[in-house]
Amino acid sequence: MSLRRLPSLISLALLAAACSSTKSSTRVGHDGPWVQPSPEFQRQIDLHAAKLPYLQRLEDFVAEIQWMVGAGEPAYEVLLELAASDDAKVAGCALAALGGSADARLVPHLAKIPWPGEDDASSLRYERARCHMKLGDWSHIGVLIDGLEDENLYARSLCFKALRDSTGETFEYHPKAGIAERSTALASWRDWSSQVAGDKLQR
Repeated sequence: MSLRRLPSLISLALLAAACSSTKSSTRVGHDGPWVQPSPEFQRQIDLHAAKLPYLQRLEDFVAEIQWMVGAGEPAYEVLLELAASDDAKVAGCALAALGGSADARLVPHLAKIPWPGEDDASSLRYERARCHMKLGDWSHIGVLIDGLEDENLYARSLCFKALRDSTGETFEYHPKAGIAERSTALASWRDWSSQVAGDKLQR
């Protein structure tokens, strides 16, 4: 399996994740008013973060993301740093974990991180947009809708699942359907986005 597919595969494997932690004390962090880890728990977070660039197996990526999601708010600062990584695998893992938090306070901090460029892996752009959607920020919904016509089945599935979970809509779109059928559904998604999604962004 190509590692270039890992960000999208990881996202598909982590469609729902819970966020909880009781391992910390509360104080203001360097990059936000986050619950901060104890020194020992910070060491654990750093050790898990350091593993990411060297992982190869999908199940190992999934396990690390699940651990970070479980670590909760004390891991936010590290995850925000990782989300800005030049390594698409590392950044994708961090975004998946941040999205799993469902913590809307993260949105303005994510906004400070440059978006993946057009030359970067498209799956990382989708992961970034999916993260925002899971945090309640619909301003990048167009990236996910564009992803519905991606040539890669995994990418289409990622984008569709993110849209369906956040909006409750499907428009009879099926990632495995033929081009003609997907195009019809895609048109419905675009029409809906220009109306309903626009209203949500204005509220």
